[in-house]
Amino acid sequence: MKLLRETIRRLILEDACATLNDKVQQGIETLQAEGLAVSYEKMSNYIEVLVRNAYGSGATLGQIQAVKDPDFGPCSNAYIVQWVRTHPQIRGSGVGALLYDVCFELAGQDGVAADRSTVSDDAFRSWR
Repeated sequence: MKLLRETIRRLILEDACATLNDKVQQGIETLQAEGLAVSYEKMSNYIEVLVRNAYGSGATLGQIQAVKDPDFGPCSNAYIVQWVRTHPQIRGSGVGALLYDVCFELAGQDGVAADRSTVSDDAFRSWR
């Protein structure tokens, strides 16, 4: 019975990872198709990832900010997502998943935790 539970859990996690990877891949394809570029800034207590138009105006179309803030309670020194936004033009295109993915990579072993006050329905599905 224990082996069966472990197998089912593994299959569910593999499916969830495949779905997330599909969204990230879709985000990468959107960047290429729309001529967008990713940039970031990382400090010891702050991460910001931006998606901008690579040509012309350089307008910000997507952004995620995460901070380490002891006022939010014990989070094992993880960065806490403060907010994420995507322009309606690219919403649903996988760019949001890509923003999270880049933020996770930049955070490394410190990890990233969800906002402590509000999580959107779309973000909640990803966190779950």
